[in-house]
Amino acid sequence: MKIILFAFDLFHQYVLSLVFFVMSFFSSKIKKRIQDELDFSGDSHVDTDGEVIRTYEFSSEGEFQQVYALFEEDLNAGKKTELLFCSSSAIGVVRKLNHPLLSCRMLPLLTHGPYYGRKRSLYSWSQSKELVLCRYDFFPHLLLLGLKKEKMSLVNAAMTSNKSFFYRFFLRMAYPLFHHLSFVSEEEKEKFLDFMKREDLKVSVCDLRILSILKRKEKKTKRAIYLHLENFFEREKEKKKVIWGNFWSEDYFLLDGEEHFKKDKKRIHFIVPHDTSNEAIENDLKYLEYLKNKYGCSFQHLKEDTSMIEANCSIYYLPLRGILLELYSFFDFAYVGGGYKKEGIHSLYEPFFSGCLVICGPNIHRSVEYNRLKSFAVEGLLMALKEEESKEAHCQQVISFMKDENLVVLAEKKRQVISKLVSMSKIEMSEDVG
Repeated sequence: MKIILFAFDLFHQYVLSLVFFVMSFFSSKIKKRIQDELDFSGDSHVDTDGEVIRTYEFSSEGEFQQVYALFEEDLNAGKKTELLFCSSSAIGVVRKLNHPLLSCRMLPLLTHGPYYGRKRSLYSWSQSKELVLCRYDFFPHLLLLGLKKEKMSLVNAAMTSNKSFFYRFFLRMAYPLFHHLSFVSEEEKEKFLDFMKREDLKVSVCDLRILSILKRKEKKTKRAIYLHLENFFEREKEKKKVIWGNFWSEDYFLLDGEEHFKKDKKRIHFIVPHDTSNEAIENDLKYLEYLKNKYGCSFQHLKEDTSMIEANCSIYYLPLRGILLELYSFFDFAYVGGGYKKEGIHSLYEPFFSGCLVICGPNIHRSVEYNRLKSFAVEGLLMALKEEESKEAHCQQVISFMKDENLVVLAEKKRQVISKLVSMSKIEMSEDVG
Protein backbone atom coordinates (compact mmCIF):
# COMPACT_ATOMS: atom_id res chain seq x y z
CA MET A 1 0.00 0.00 0.00
CA LYS A 2 2.83 2.41 0.82
CA ILE A 3 4.38 1.85 -2.62
CA ILE A 4 1.03 2.53 -4.33
CA LEU A 5 0.58 5.76 -2.32
CA PHE A 6 4.11 6.91 -3.09
CA ALA A 7 3.69 6.21 -6.83
CA PHE A 8 0.37 8.05 -6.98
CA ASP A 9 1.85 10.96 -5.03
CA LEU A 10 4.63 11.37 -7.61
CA PHE A 11 2.03 11.26 -10.38
CA HIS A 12 -0.05 13.85 -8.50
CA GLN A 13 2.89 16.21 -7.95
CA TYR A 14 4.49 16.09 -11.39
CA VAL A 15 1.60 15.32 -13.75
CA LEU A 16 -1.79 16.15 -12.25
CA SER A 17 -0.72 19.48 -10.76
CA LEU A 18 0.68 20.52 -14.16
CA VAL A 19 -2.57 19.50 -15.85
CA PHE A 20 -4.57 21.55 -13.34
CA PHE A 21 -2.28 24.53 -13.91
CA VAL A 22 -2.93 24.42 -17.65
CA MET A 23 -6.67 23.91 -17.13
CA SER A 24 -6.82 27.00 -14.91
CA PHE A 25 -6.50 29.15 -18.04
CA PHE A 26 -9.76 27.70 -19.34
CA SER A 27 -11.78 27.01 -16.17
CA SER A 28 -12.73 29.75 -13.71
CA LYS A 29 -13.60 27.15 -11.04
CA ILE A 30 -10.16 25.54 -11.22
CA LYS A 31 -8.51 28.95 -11.25
CA LYS A 32 -10.41 29.99 -8.11
CA ARG A 33 -9.55 26.74 -6.32
CA ILE A 34 -5.86 27.22 -7.11
CA GLN A 35 -6.00 30.79 -5.85
CA ASP A 36 -7.75 29.71 -2.64
CA GLU A 37 -5.09 27.08 -2.01
CA LEU A 38 -2.31 29.65 -2.53
CA ASP A 39 -4.06 32.24 -0.36
CA PHE A 40 -4.54 29.76 2.49
CA SER A 41 -1.12 28.08 2.43
CA GLY A 42 -0.61 28.90 6.14
CA ASP A 43 2.42 29.82 8.20
CA SER A 44 4.38 26.78 9.32
CA HIS A 45 5.50 26.21 12.91
CA VAL A 46 8.85 25.00 11.53
CA ASP A 47 10.85 27.99 12.81
CA THR A 48 9.11 28.33 16.19
CA ASP A 49 10.02 26.89 19.58
CA GLY A 50 8.16 23.97 21.07
CA GLU A 51 6.65 20.87 19.50
CA VAL A 52 3.44 20.78 17.46
CA ILE A 53 1.10 18.25 19.03
CA ARG A 54 -1.41 17.46 16.26
CA THR A 55 -2.65 18.24 12.77
CA TYR A 56 -6.44 18.07 12.39
CA GLU A 57 -7.87 17.60 8.90
CA PHE A 58 -11.49 18.30 8.01
CA SER A 59 -13.32 18.77 4.75
CA SER A 60 -16.24 21.14 5.24
CA GLU A 61 -17.64 23.60 7.76
CA GLY A 62 -19.74 20.76 9.19
CA GLU A 63 -16.68 18.60 9.84
CA PHE A 64 -14.92 21.59 11.38
CA GLN A 65 -17.62 21.62 14.05
CA GLN A 66 -17.00 17.91 14.64
CA VAL A 67 -13.28 18.29 15.43
CA TYR A 68 -13.69 21.65 17.18
CA ALA A 69 -13.96 20.08 20.64
CA LEU A 70 -10.64 18.28 20.09
CA PHE A 71 -8.38 21.03 18.84
CA GLU A 72 -9.87 23.52 21.31
CA GLU A 73 -8.72 21.19 24.11
CA ASP A 74 -5.19 21.23 22.66
CA LEU A 75 -5.11 25.02 22.32
CA ASN A 76 -6.47 25.52 25.85
CA ALA A 77 -3.67 23.27 27.09
CA GLY A 78 -1.12 25.55 25.37
CA LYS A 79 -0.23 23.07 22.62
CA LYS A 80 0.67 24.16 19.10
CA THR A 81 -1.83 22.84 16.59
CA GLU A 82 -2.29 22.67 12.82
CA LEU A 83 -5.54 22.64 10.84
CA LEU A 84 -5.92 21.34 7.29
CA PHE A 85 -9.22 21.93 5.49
CA CYS A 86 -10.35 20.71 2.10
CA SER A 87 -13.56 22.46 1.03
CA SER A 88 -13.95 26.14 0.16
CA SER A 89 -17.09 26.10 2.31
CA ALA A 90 -14.81 26.09 5.38
CA ILE A 91 -12.96 29.29 4.44
CA GLY A 92 -15.44 31.44 6.39
CA VAL A 93 -14.94 29.65 9.72
CA VAL A 94 -11.17 29.39 9.23
CA ARG A 95 -10.91 33.15 8.63
CA LYS A 96 -12.47 33.75 12.04
CA LEU A 97 -9.84 31.67 13.83
CA ASN A 98 -7.09 33.77 15.33
CA HIS A 99 -4.85 32.00 17.81
CA PRO A 100 -1.07 32.33 18.21
CA LEU A 101 -0.69 28.56 18.62
CA LEU A 102 -2.75 27.70 15.54
CA SER A 103 -1.63 27.37 11.91
CA CYS A 104 -4.26 26.78 9.19
CA ARG A 105 -3.85 25.61 5.62
CA MET A 106 -6.11 24.59 2.74
CA LEU A 107 -5.34 21.09 1.54
CA PRO A 108 -3.36 21.38 -1.71
CA LEU A 109 -5.36 19.27 -4.13
CA LEU A 110 -4.49 21.22 -7.28
CA THR A 111 -1.23 22.87 -6.14
CA HIS A 112 0.42 19.75 -4.72
CA GLY A 113 3.54 19.97 -6.86
CA PRO A 114 6.92 21.68 -7.34
CA TYR A 115 5.53 24.23 -9.80
CA TYR A 116 4.38 26.46 -6.92
CA GLY A 117 7.61 26.30 -4.92
CA ARG A 118 8.97 23.71 -2.52
CA LYS A 119 8.23 25.95 0.47
CA ARG A 120 4.56 25.29 -0.15
CA SER A 121 5.03 21.53 0.17
CA LEU A 122 2.49 19.93 2.50
CA TYR A 123 5.16 17.64 3.90
CA SER A 124 7.52 20.46 4.90
CA TRP A 125 4.66 22.62 6.23
CA SER A 126 3.31 20.11 8.76
CA GLN A 127 5.48 19.69 11.87
CA SER A 128 3.16 17.73 14.16
CA LYS A 129 3.59 14.31 15.72
CA GLU A 130 0.08 13.11 14.93
CA LEU A 131 -2.38 13.49 12.05
CA VAL A 132 -6.10 13.29 12.88
CA LEU A 133 -8.47 12.77 9.94
CA CYS A 134 -12.24 13.24 10.10
CA ARG A 135 -14.71 10.78 8.52
CA TYR A 136 -13.25 9.54 5.21
CA ASP A 137 -11.02 12.06 3.42
CA PHE A 138 -8.47 9.46 2.36
CA PHE A 139 -6.51 11.47 -0.22
CA PRO A 140 -3.25 9.63 -1.00
CA HIS A 141 -0.99 12.56 -0.05
CA LEU A 142 -2.89 12.88 3.26
CA LEU A 143 -2.27 9.22 4.02
CA LEU A 144 1.39 9.65 3.07
CA LEU A 145 1.59 12.63 5.42
CA GLY A 146 0.13 10.46 8.17
CA LEU A 147 2.72 7.74 7.54
CA LYS A 148 5.45 10.31 8.20
CA LYS A 149 3.95 10.95 11.66
CA GLU A 150 4.34 8.99 14.87
CA LYS A 151 0.59 8.37 14.84
CA MET A 152 -2.40 8.69 12.48
CA SER A 153 -5.96 8.58 13.83
CA LEU A 154 -9.44 8.70 12.32
CA VAL A 155 -12.29 10.32 14.28
CA ASN A 156 -16.05 10.48 13.73
CA ALA A 157 -15.59 7.69 11.22
CA ALA A 158 -18.54 6.37 9.26
CA MET A 159 -18.76 3.81 6.49
CA THR A 160 -19.16 5.48 3.10
CA SER A 161 -22.05 4.59 0.79
CA ASN A 162 -19.67 4.29 -2.19
CA LYS A 163 -19.88 0.62 -3.18
CA SER A 164 -17.55 0.51 -6.19
CA PHE A 165 -15.13 -2.41 -6.15
CA PHE A 166 -11.97 -0.31 -6.54
CA TYR A 167 -12.91 2.16 -3.82
CA ARG A 168 -13.77 -0.59 -1.35
CA PHE A 169 -10.49 -2.33 -2.22
CA PHE A 170 -8.69 0.96 -1.53
CA LEU A 171 -10.44 1.28 1.85
CA ARG A 172 -9.36 -2.22 2.87
CA MET A 173 -5.79 -1.17 2.19
CA ALA A 174 -6.12 2.29 3.81
CA TYR A 175 -7.82 1.51 7.14
CA PRO A 176 -4.94 -0.61 8.55
CA LEU A 177 -2.63 2.42 8.14
CA PHE A 178 -4.37 4.10 11.09
CA HIS A 179 -3.21 3.54 14.62
CA HIS A 180 -6.70 4.20 15.97
CA LEU A 181 -10.17 4.44 14.41
CA SER A 182 -12.99 6.09 16.36
CA PHE A 183 -16.49 5.56 14.94
CA VAL A 184 -19.46 7.82 15.41
CA SER A 185 -21.77 5.02 16.61
CA GLU A 186 -21.84 1.34 17.49
CA GLU A 187 -23.75 0.69 14.28
CA GLU A 188 -20.99 2.24 12.15
CA LYS A 189 -18.36 0.35 14.11
CA GLU A 190 -20.14 -2.96 13.47
CA LYS A 191 -20.44 -2.13 9.76
CA PHE A 192 -16.70 -1.49 9.69
CA LEU A 193 -15.81 -4.74 11.45
CA ASP A 194 -18.08 -6.68 9.10
CA PHE A 195 -16.46 -4.93 6.11
CA MET A 196 -12.86 -5.51 7.19
CA LYS A 197 -13.23 -9.09 8.48
CA ARG A 198 -10.27 -8.67 10.86
CA GLU A 199 -9.87 -8.13 14.61
CA ASP A 200 -6.36 -6.66 14.93
CA LEU A 201 -7.40 -3.01 14.42
CA LYS A 202 -7.88 -0.64 17.35
CA VAL A 203 -11.44 0.68 17.09
CA SER A 204 -13.78 2.52 19.46
CA VAL A 205 -16.92 4.69 19.50
CA CYS A 206 -17.02 8.43 20.20
CA ASP A 207 -19.51 10.95 18.78
CA LEU A 208 -17.68 14.27 18.94
CA ARG A 209 -20.50 16.24 17.37
CA ILE A 210 -22.67 16.26 20.48
CA LEU A 211 -19.97 17.80 22.67
CA SER A 212 -18.97 20.22 19.89
CA ILE A 213 -22.54 21.48 19.64
CA LEU A 214 -22.78 21.93 23.42
CA LYS A 215 -19.49 23.87 23.45
CA ARG A 216 -20.68 26.08 20.61
CA LYS A 217 -23.94 26.75 22.45
CA GLU A 218 -21.97 27.88 25.50
CA LYS A 219 -19.80 30.20 23.42
CA LYS A 220 -22.37 31.43 20.94
CA THR A 221 -21.59 34.87 19.57
CA LYS A 222 -24.35 37.41 19.88
CA ARG A 223 -24.59 39.16 16.54
CA ALA A 224 -26.38 42.48 16.32
CA ILE A 225 -29.72 41.04 15.22
CA TYR A 226 -29.58 38.34 17.89
CA LEU A 227 -30.22 40.87 20.67
CA HIS A 228 -33.31 42.16 18.85
CA LEU A 229 -34.52 38.59 18.33
CA GLU A 230 -33.98 37.81 22.01
CA ASN A 231 -36.20 40.72 23.01
CA PHE A 232 -38.78 39.75 20.38
CA PHE A 233 -39.03 36.15 21.62
CA GLU A 234 -39.43 37.37 25.19
CA ARG A 235 -42.41 39.51 24.11
CA GLU A 236 -43.91 36.61 22.14
CA LYS A 237 -43.27 33.87 24.70
CA GLU A 238 -46.96 32.86 24.83
CA LYS A 239 -46.91 31.81 21.17
CA LYS A 240 -45.66 28.45 19.90
CA LYS A 241 -42.72 28.79 17.58
CA VAL A 242 -41.65 26.79 14.53
CA ILE A 243 -38.29 27.14 12.78
CA TRP A 244 -37.69 25.87 9.27
CA GLY A 245 -33.91 25.54 9.32
CA ASN A 246 -31.65 25.04 6.29
CA PHE A 247 -34.77 25.47 4.18
CA TRP A 248 -34.62 24.75 0.43
CA SER A 249 -37.03 25.46 -2.41
CA GLU A 250 -37.75 21.70 -2.48
CA ASP A 251 -39.33 22.15 0.98
CA TYR A 252 -41.76 24.90 -0.09
CA PHE A 253 -44.81 22.65 -0.39
CA LEU A 254 -44.70 21.72 3.30
CA LEU A 255 -45.69 25.28 4.20
CA ASP A 256 -48.63 25.23 1.80
CA GLY A 257 -51.32 24.35 4.31
CA GLU A 258 -54.03 26.49 5.85
CA GLU A 259 -53.58 24.83 9.25
CA HIS A 260 -50.15 26.48 9.64
CA PHE A 261 -51.62 29.98 9.59
CA LYS A 262 -54.90 29.82 11.48
CA LYS A 263 -55.30 32.92 13.64
CA ASP A 264 -56.39 30.95 16.72
CA LYS A 265 -53.21 28.86 16.72
CA LYS A 266 -51.03 31.76 17.88
CA ARG A 267 -48.02 30.39 16.03
CA ILE A 268 -44.86 32.00 14.66
CA HIS A 269 -42.83 30.56 11.78
CA PHE A 270 -39.18 31.45 11.18
CA ILE A 271 -37.58 30.45 7.89
CA VAL A 272 -33.78 30.30 7.76
CA PRO A 273 -32.75 29.19 4.24
CA HIS A 274 -29.60 27.25 3.41
CA ASP A 275 -29.03 29.06 0.13
CA THR A 276 -28.55 32.79 0.79
CA SER A 277 -27.61 33.83 -2.75
CA ASN A 278 -29.52 36.79 -4.20
CA GLU A 279 -31.33 34.55 -6.68
CA ALA A 280 -32.44 32.11 -3.98
CA ILE A 281 -33.63 34.92 -1.69
CA GLU A 282 -35.64 36.42 -4.55
CA ASN A 283 -37.33 33.07 -5.23
CA ASP A 284 -38.07 32.56 -1.52
CA LEU A 285 -39.69 35.98 -1.24
CA LYS A 286 -41.86 35.23 -4.28
CA TYR A 287 -43.08 32.07 -2.58
CA LEU A 288 -43.84 33.96 0.62
CA GLU A 289 -45.90 36.42 -1.43
CA TYR A 290 -47.81 33.44 -2.82
CA LEU A 291 -48.55 32.20 0.72
CA LYS A 292 -49.58 35.68 1.77
CA ASN A 293 -52.07 35.98 -1.11
CA LYS A 294 -53.44 32.45 -0.56
CA TYR A 295 -53.76 32.40 3.24
CA GLY A 296 -53.55 36.06 4.25
CA CYS A 297 -50.41 35.39 6.30
CA SER A 298 -48.11 38.39 6.69
CA PHE A 299 -44.32 38.06 6.66
CA GLN A 300 -41.25 40.18 7.40
CA HIS A 301 -37.89 39.92 5.68
CA LEU A 302 -35.26 40.28 8.41
CA LYS A 303 -31.68 41.36 7.74
CA GLU A 304 -28.51 41.67 9.80
CA ASP A 305 -29.22 45.35 10.50
CA THR A 306 -32.96 44.93 11.20
CA SER A 307 -33.72 46.68 14.49
CA MET A 308 -37.54 46.65 14.45
CA ILE A 309 -39.15 43.21 14.36
CA GLU A 310 -42.84 43.59 13.66
CA ALA A 311 -45.42 41.96 15.92
CA ASN A 312 -48.25 39.74 14.67
CA CYS A 313 -46.54 38.45 11.53
CA SER A 314 -47.05 34.79 10.69
CA ILE A 315 -43.68 34.30 9.01
CA TYR A 316 -40.26 35.83 9.59
CA TYR A 317 -37.70 35.22 6.84
CA LEU A 318 -34.07 35.37 8.00
CA PRO A 319 -31.53 34.63 5.21
CA LEU A 320 -28.38 34.73 7.33
CA ARG A 321 -25.60 32.13 7.60
CA GLY A 322 -24.18 30.85 10.88
CA ILE A 323 -27.11 31.84 13.08
CA LEU A 324 -29.18 28.64 13.36
CA LEU A 325 -27.52 27.24 16.46
CA GLU A 326 -28.14 30.56 18.21
CA LEU A 327 -31.82 30.41 17.29
CA TYR A 328 -32.92 26.82 17.83
CA SER A 329 -33.25 27.11 21.62
CA PHE A 330 -36.05 29.69 21.19
CA PHE A 331 -38.26 27.25 19.27
CA ASP A 332 -40.64 24.43 20.09
CA PHE A 333 -40.58 22.65 16.73
CA ALA A 334 -37.90 22.46 14.05
CA TYR A 335 -38.10 21.29 10.47
CA VAL A 336 -34.63 20.48 9.10
CA GLY A 337 -34.19 20.89 5.35
CA GLY A 338 -32.23 18.86 2.84
CA GLY A 339 -34.43 15.76 3.02
CA TYR A 340 -35.69 16.30 -0.52
CA LYS A 341 -32.24 16.79 -1.98
CA LYS A 342 -29.70 14.22 -3.16
CA GLU A 343 -27.17 15.28 -0.51
CA GLY A 344 -29.58 14.54 2.34
CA ILE A 345 -30.66 16.30 5.53
CA HIS A 346 -28.62 18.85 7.45
CA SER A 347 -27.73 18.59 11.14
CA LEU A 348 -30.41 17.10 13.37
CA TYR A 349 -28.29 17.32 16.50
CA GLU A 350 -28.36 21.14 16.59
CA PRO A 351 -32.16 21.49 16.98
CA PHE A 352 -32.51 18.26 18.99
CA PHE A 353 -30.01 19.28 21.67
CA SER A 354 -31.54 22.77 21.71
CA GLY A 355 -34.80 21.25 22.92
CA CYS A 356 -36.88 21.19 19.72
CA LEU A 357 -39.13 18.41 18.52
CA VAL A 358 -37.56 17.69 15.12
CA ILE A 359 -38.99 16.60 11.77
CA CYS A 360 -37.21 16.20 8.43
CA GLY A 361 -37.65 14.99 4.85
CA PRO A 362 -37.22 11.40 3.67
CA ASN A 363 -33.57 11.41 2.51
CA ILE A 364 -31.97 10.28 5.76
CA HIS A 365 -29.84 7.50 4.28
CA ARG A 366 -26.49 9.24 4.83
CA SER A 367 -27.36 10.75 8.20
CA VAL A 368 -25.38 9.19 11.03
CA GLU A 369 -27.07 11.64 13.40
CA TYR A 370 -30.53 10.33 12.49
CA ASN A 371 -29.46 6.71 12.99
CA ARG A 372 -27.95 7.40 16.40
CA LEU A 373 -30.92 9.39 17.65
CA LYS A 374 -33.34 6.70 16.48
CA SER A 375 -31.33 4.07 18.37
CA PHE A 376 -32.24 5.90 21.60
CA ALA A 377 -36.00 5.40 21.26
CA VAL A 378 -36.83 8.96 20.29
CA GLU A 379 -40.29 8.19 18.87
CA GLY A 380 -42.32 11.36 18.94
CA LEU A 381 -39.21 13.50 19.47
CA LEU A 382 -37.83 12.96 15.96
CA MET A 383 -39.65 12.04 12.74
CA ALA A 384 -38.55 11.50 9.17
CA LEU A 385 -41.16 11.64 6.42
CA LYS A 386 -41.37 8.51 4.22
CA GLU A 387 -40.35 8.45 0.56
CA GLU A 388 -43.27 6.32 -0.59
CA GLU A 389 -45.92 8.77 0.61
CA SER A 390 -47.35 11.72 -1.32
CA LYS A 391 -46.52 15.38 -0.83
CA GLU A 392 -50.04 15.95 0.50
CA ALA A 393 -49.49 13.25 3.10
CA HIS A 394 -46.14 14.79 4.06
CA CYS A 395 -47.74 18.19 4.56
CA GLN A 396 -50.42 16.71 6.83
CA GLN A 397 -47.84 14.75 8.83
CA VAL A 398 -45.84 17.91 9.46
CA ILE A 399 -48.96 19.67 10.73
CA SER A 400 -49.86 16.72 12.99
CA PHE A 401 -46.32 16.48 14.35
CA MET A 402 -46.37 20.16 15.31
CA LYS A 403 -49.35 19.88 17.65
CA ASP A 404 -49.07 21.84 20.89
CA GLU A 405 -50.04 18.84 23.06
CA ASN A 406 -46.96 16.92 21.87
CA LEU A 407 -44.76 19.45 23.68
CA VAL A 408 -46.31 18.68 27.05
CA VAL A 409 -46.52 14.90 26.65
CA LEU A 410 -42.94 14.48 25.43
CA ALA A 411 -41.13 17.09 27.56
CA GLU A 412 -39.79 14.66 30.21
CA LYS A 413 -38.84 12.01 27.66
CA LYS A 414 -36.90 14.63 25.70
CA ARG A 415 -35.00 15.71 28.82
CA GLN A 416 -34.05 12.12 29.69
CA VAL A 417 -32.85 11.23 26.18
CA ILE A 418 -30.71 14.37 25.89
CA SER A 419 -29.20 13.80 29.34
CA LYS A 420 -28.32 10.20 28.47
CA LEU A 421 -26.75 11.09 25.11
CA VAL A 422 -24.66 13.91 26.59
CA SER A 423 -23.43 11.72 29.45
CA MET A 424 -22.45 8.95 27.03
CA SER A 425 -20.57 11.37 24.79
CA LYS A 426 -18.58 12.75 27.72
CA ILE A 427 -17.63 9.22 28.81
CA GLU A 428 -16.67 8.26 25.23
CA MET A 429 -14.48 11.32 24.81
CA SER A 430 -12.71 10.93 28.16
CA GLU A 431 -11.94 7.28 27.44
CA ASP A 432 -11.16 7.60 23.77
CA VAL A 433 -9.73 10.90 22.59
CA GLY A 434 -6.66 12.47 24.02
